[in-house]
Amino acid sequence: MPQDEYLKDMMKKSYDILNNHPLNIERAEKGLNKANSIWFWGAGTRPALTSFEEKFHKKGSMISAVDLLKGIAAGADMKVVEVEGADGTLHTNYVGKAMAGVKELLEKNCDFVYIHIEAPDEMGHQGSIPNKIKAVEYLDDKVIRVVKEQMDLSKVPYRMIIMPDHPTPIHCRTHTSDPVPYMFYDSTKELNNSWNYNEAEARESGNIVNRGYEIINKLFEV
Repeated sequence: MPQDEYLKDMMKKSYDILNNHPLNIERAEKGLNKANSIWFWGAGTRPALTSFEEKFHKKGSMISAVDLLKGIAAGADMKVVEVEGADGTLHTNYVGKAMAGVKELLEKNCDFVYIHIEAPDEMGHQGSIPNKIKAVEYLDDKVIRVVKEQMDLSKVPYRMIIMPDHPTPIHCRTHTSDPVPYMFYDSTKELNNSWNYNEAEARESGNIVNRGYEIINKLFEV
C-alpha cells in the first residue's frame, strides 16, 4: 500500500476506534468536543518570534477567526481577542470585530489592533466574483467605516493601514506572489482624495515597500 493511502487508512480507522471510546462518550455527555480522530499534518517547528511589545514598545491585540493568525499573535505575546460569530465566512461578525477592535484601543489600554477578515480570501478560493465583491463591500462598510466613525467620535488620534496579506485572484483561486496595495490613513492629517485604492493606481504610484514586514514602521513612524 502506498504511504499516503496507508496514512489515510490509519486516519479512517482512528475514528472507528476513538469515536465511541468511553472517554469520548463521557466528553459528549458533558457537552465537550470529542477527540475522535488522528490527523497527520505537515511537520514543523514553532517559529522564534520576538515579543510584539518588546520589539515595538506597544501592546498589541489580534482579532481573527483564523487559527494561523491567532497562533502568530500568541507566538508574539499579543492578546488574542475572541469575537462571537467570527467564523471566517462571508457572513462573519464584521461589526463585532470592528467594535471589539475599538474597545481594545479605547478601553483596554491597547496601542495596536490587527483586525483580520478572511472572507475576501475565501471567496477568491471559491472563485465567486459576486461574493468576493460582497466580502470587500462588507469589509469597507462594516469594519473600516465602523472603526473610523467610532474612533472619530472618541476624539483620540489614530492611524490605520488597510491592506490584504496576499492576493487570491478569482481566475486562479489560489494565493499568488503579486504585490498588494496598501492604504495609510492618519486622522490628524488632511484626507487625500486624489487617487483610488486599487492595484493599478498603487502600481503607478511608485510608492513601494519591498519588505512587507517593514510596512508597520509607517504606522509607528519607526
